[in-house]
Amino acid sequence: DAVLLASSVEGLPNVLLEGFAMEKACVSTIVGGTPEIVVEGKTGFLCQPRDVEGLAEAMKKLCAAGPEECIKMGKVGREYILGKMDKATQFDAYLDFFTRLKLEVAQKTDPRPTMGINGFGRIGRLVFRAAMANPDIRVKAVNDPFMDLKYMVYQLKY
Repeated sequence: DAVLLASSVEGLPNVLLEGFAMEKACVSTIVGGTPEIVVEGKTGFLCQPRDVEGLAEAMKKLCAAGPEECIKMGKVGREYILGKMDKATQFDAYLDFFTRLKLEVAQKTDPRPTMGINGFGRIGRLVFRAAMANPDIRVKAVNDPFMDLKYMVYQLKY
């Protein structure tokens, strides 16, 4: 038994966490946070989103690994999520991150707020243009894994 996730967009999918909680090996597309928990050959196998042949190959690798190796992958996945994905560990990590971020902001010489934009669709472009028109805001990053940089430039230009 195994878990298969063939999504093109995800955050950190609960279905994979639940699969590992049940000690199941996982096959997943490389989206969102899946590479954080599905480690190639250790907890399962990965492929690119929308790659039917790659998904089939990942499934073949899992089948070729055999039942004993799949059980081992599921156990390794469970150990990982119990050690790294529990709420107490995550909350402590968030607290540490925001404490360090607060110190970094306090030491920053540029007082303007910094923003990142996740997605460069219609709304992302509107936010980006509004931020660029406001001298009191800095845009630090734009994240859109599905868009080529040249196409981003084209969209900004026109």
